[in-house]
Amino acid sequence: MGRNQHSIISSFDRLAAINRSITTSLNFNEALRLIVVNAAELFSADTSLLLLVEDDGILRVKAAHGVESANIPDFSGPMEESVIRNLSIHLNLEPAKELVTVPIVADGSLNGFLAIVRESQMTAEEHWQLSALADQAAIALNNARLHEFQTGEAMRQRDETLAALRESHRKINNILESITDLYYQLDPEWRFVDVNKRVEELFGKNFDELVGKIIWEVFPQAVDSELYPQFHKAVETRTPVHFELESKIADGVWFEAHAYPKKTGLSVYLRDISERKTSDREIAFQARLLSAVEQAVIATDLDGKVVYWNSFAEALYGWSAEEAIGANVMDLIPAETVREQALEVMKQWKEGKSWSGEFLVRRKDDSVFPAMVTDSPIFNEDRELMGVVGVSVDISERRRAEEERARLHQSEREARAEAENANRLKDEFLATLSHELRNPLNVILGYAEVLLRSDEAQKSEFVRRAAEILKRNALAQSRLVRDLLDLSRLHIGKLSLNRETVSLMTVIKNAVETVRGDTAAKQIEIKVNAPEEIVFVDADPLRLEQVIWNLLNNAVKFTPAGGTITISLTTEKQQAVLVVEDTGQGIEQQFLPHVFEMFRQADASSSRPHSGMGIGLALVRQLIDLHGGKVAVESNVGQGAKFTVQIPLSRETERAFRSSPQVETGVLSQMAILVVDDSEDTVDMLRQLFEMDGAVVETARSAAEALRMAREKDFDVVLSDISMPGMDGFEFLRRMRGIPNKKDVPVIALTGFARAEDVERAAAEGFLSHVTKPIDVNNLIETLRKLPVRNRQATVNARS
Repeated sequence: MGRNQHSIISSFDRLAAINRSITTSLNFNEALRLIVVNAAELFSADTSLLLLVEDDGILRVKAAHGVESANIPDFSGPMEESVIRNLSIHLNLEPAKELVTVPIVADGSLNGFLAIVRESQMTAEEHWQLSALADQAAIALNNARLHEFQTGEAMRQRDETLAALRESHRKINNILESITDLYYQLDPEWRFVDVNKRVEELFGKNFDELVGKIIWEVFPQAVDSELYPQFHKAVETRTPVHFELESKIADGVWFEAHAYPKKTGLSVYLRDISERKTSDREIAFQARLLSAVEQAVIATDLDGKVVYWNSFAEALYGWSAEEAIGANVMDLIPAETVREQALEVMKQWKEGKSWSGEFLVRRKDDSVFPAMVTDSPIFNEDRELMGVVGVSVDISERRRAEEERARLHQSEREARAEAENANRLKDEFLATLSHELRNPLNVILGYAEVLLRSDEAQKSEFVRRAAEILKRNALAQSRLVRDLLDLSRLHIGKLSLNRETVSLMTVIKNAVETVRGDTAAKQIEIKVNAPEEIVFVDADPLRLEQVIWNLLNNAVKFTPAGGTITISLTTEKQQAVLVVEDTGQGIEQQFLPHVFEMFRQADASSSRPHSGMGIGLALVRQLIDLHGGKVAVESNVGQGAKFTVQIPLSRETERAFRSSPQVETGVLSQMAILVVDDSEDTVDMLRQLFEMDGAVVETARSAAEALRMAREKDFDVVLSDISMPGMDGFEFLRRMRGIPNKKDVPVIALTGFARAEDVERAAAEGFLSHVTKPIDVNNLIETLRKLPVRNRQATVNARS
């Protein structure tokens, strides 16, 4: 036997027991009391009422359970008034509670109502039970009345009762007309006997058009509806039926139907439940939506009690819906600090504010995890806060990913700091190395120049050739040091360009002059194909000359004796195109992609025929990239190599370009020069060079000695080393400016430090210019020649 069958049998048993209880009592008031008490117990109702129409036409509460007796008179009113609708108002029901009423019908007439008040919605089975109880109440009350009729003036009371019943029938009809539900009576032939206004409105026919007509003819759609089988069931079994159906006439309208069979036919009450059905559908739809959300969704009332808990919440927290619903959501908070946060959030809920944040929450197994929670308030139609719906997501993986990113970021910062520190140390080391290398190179190159200018070189071919070889190799070594340092600066982003508009052909000629000695030694012919127009580019002339020198040096190195190097300059599509082509040994195809890589050489063996570090061409590419240009190479073994450089043309089309003038001897006549350097070789070399050009030279081996000499003598210019023991060049300059009449004496920095920041600092400290060792003698003498000789007479007097 199924659960429903047991429930039905149990319902019949309880109704039978109640029927015996109320029908055996012939005391009218006792019967009333038993009816409301049993109704309250049967349906677990907070309140039960029994209202009857009395002789004066007033519908009064004759019995009540769960309501104070002082309030009972409030539940009455004339039959012409909508007392049933007002009953809810008089009772002042809470929103969660529902008033359910069923008519008490005796002999086809409405004698009153049986009403109950409870919190939960009634099921269809309970509606049937309540209607059955109302039918039993009608029988019991009639029995009690008949018993009263038999005592005393029974006949008079019967006549009065009949008159009252007739009057009540009239007034009941008025009530039936005033209620919003549909009501009609059918005879045994299914003809309308009585209808109220709502029925007329539904069918679109008036009373006279309906009465006497068969319902199945007036409303043929009903044959295929639930009405047909249910009405026949009620008549055939002589038991009331209660069911729900959707209207076949009005779209979207639902009714709760109650049909009461009697000897004269069938009384039907239809209650419009469309709003409830719509609400049920919306609730079901929202429940499906919440179930479809692949996140934990939890709804609570204002006290934090869980009212909804979806399957994802079950999976996330470990609590089943049965376990969670009814529990307080605060039980999921793992610690007091978090509980305080949750209490603050609960306060925001009650104020109708949304909240989103992170919680530490505890699962059923006591494991704690971080969750991202978004809570939104739920309002009713009157914008009153009803509860809160929250969506939560486990963010453990995200937290771990964030922590890993933070760890990697910290590692990257530490690695970057370590790399920057290594670069700084390397830069400082290279700067020191540059200084230490440039000082001896400066002496070698300087003395080579002294030797070339000496009478001995003019008299002896051997001396002249030896001096030229010394100078050429010193320059090559100097350029190698410069290239190595420039590559280092490029890698750490510290190499900058001093752009100006220059004639590219002038730069080419200067570069060619630097390799003249090497080409002459190998009897290599250099051809220069120059365009008719002057080609200007916006570039750093020194860096550009460095590029061309490296290309020429590479060509000289790999071109055999008697070969040819051709330099061509053209323009094409707003680009200056420089081509350096040689007749050397060429480059293997597999090595071409690596030509411009650092320290890469086609032959890296110890027995290779050509020396070098493999940095020149790498520097070429990076310097050209810095200028916004391109460099490419074409070659085959035995067919020479062709390097093509492209640099954007300058917008300037005409500009005079002055090449460095050849310095003649004697141009420094009578100029008073003070040379300050801790290197004895350097000061001796510079003294001889300057004296060859007519200058009067004083030398000092320390800054202190130079300051003493500056106080005693006047000079046209001072050349000072920067890095000196005891007092460096910067401090020397600051102190010399404090000597009377020495504030405006030009001072030139002469140093082995060649970084951009070294040049910038020298200018900022007040040096006239910054000359890097090994010095370019011609350029230095040209710079000195342009200075005014203010102390010529004093110098003459001093020498005389």
